[in-house]
Amino acid sequence: MNRTGTEEIEFFSSGPDDTRRTGASLAEFLKPDDVVALYGDLGSGKTVLAQGVCRGLGVTRPVTSPTYTLIQEYGGFLAGKGASDPPAEIKIYHFDFYRISSMREIEDLDPAGHFEAGGICLIEWADRGEMFLPESRLSVRLLRAGADPDRRRIILTVPVSRNIRLRS
Repeated sequence: MNRTGTEEIEFFSSGPDDTRRTGASLAEFLKPDDVVALYGDLGSGKTVLAQGVCRGLGVTRPVTSPTYTLIQEYGGFLAGKGASDPPAEIKIYHFDFYRISSMREIEDLDPAGHFEAGGICLIEWADRGEMFLPESRLSVRLLRAGADPDRRRIILTVPVSRNIRLRS
């Protein structure tokens, strides 16, 4: 999955709270027009990581997987490096491609329009719409790790130029 000009950062999560903290740590590095593609099997923690990202961006309402609505919009604030004081408001577009049955359904969601709307896009089941994703995306792969049902191996693939270093 390593694209040209990217690096992989690998670490482990001991459970959902740890995965949320990882998402909140990632939020500190996000900027307008970032696309975060989330990959993993059913129950691997994609929504949990998205909850952490949203928490890190100041979203206060519950964050759930938009499995049936396909996209959910949240209001948040830029965090971390380069954030203004007071923090700038930002929209978070949370997609879920799990129930997508055709590329036409993805086209109807206008992903490119969302990717360039000045917000941050989180996409669960990104593999189902790979052809629509920008090359500059950040990719997060969540994998079960070992016998412990809560333990996850998380692989973040990012452009080298971003210099992202997460706290785990």
